[in-house]
Amino acid sequence: SRIKTIRGDSIYRNASQMNQIYFEQFTKRFTFFCVVFLCVVACNTTPPVESDAKNKMMKIGTSTLSITFHGLRPKTDTGKIFVALWDSPETFMKDGQWVRSAAIPIALANEACVMPNLPTGTFAVSSFYDVTNCDEFRRGAFGIPIDPWAISNGGPPWMPPNWNNACFKVGEGNTKIELDFEHLSGKKP
Repeated sequence: SRIKTIRGDSIYRNASQMNQIYFEQFTKRFTFFCVVFLCVVACNTTPPVESDAKNKMMKIGTSTLSITFHGLRPKTDTGKIFVALWDSPETFMKDGQWVRSAAIPIALANEACVMPNLPTGTFAVSSFYDVTNCDEFRRGAFGIPIDPWAISNGGPPWMPPNWNNACFKVGEGNTKIELDFEHLSGKKP
């Protein structure tokens, strides 16, 4: 019976040590995963920078661009008008490569969207009205846009936008353009 008691104490002591070791390992792993999780959450919730995804730096200038909207007929007060400013044919209409952007509540569609502190130069503007308030430009079959859209200098709705048709000059002071959501040709800034 003495052997059983010693053997029993020995097993109990080993089990207690094993539990302690497992608990320490669990605590270390849990702490590690918590730190990793918090790092991932912190990286994903950092607010986006207004410039493009490739950290393209745009020179600051003294010019201003005022954009007015024509032809929007919202059925509700929900949704936004998204506006993107492009500065080169290489980046034109490539996702995330605009130099400035704005999101305007549809309730303010009658007011001008003002982009201050621009350098003089050649730019193009694209815009779409997010009807469903889903924060993205919706397309249907064959990539045909579902949401109303407009490009600087207008253009036919059956043609994809191109830099040569959409570009315009921003000079000193205030440059005014109108985005035509009805896609009427002949609208020039």
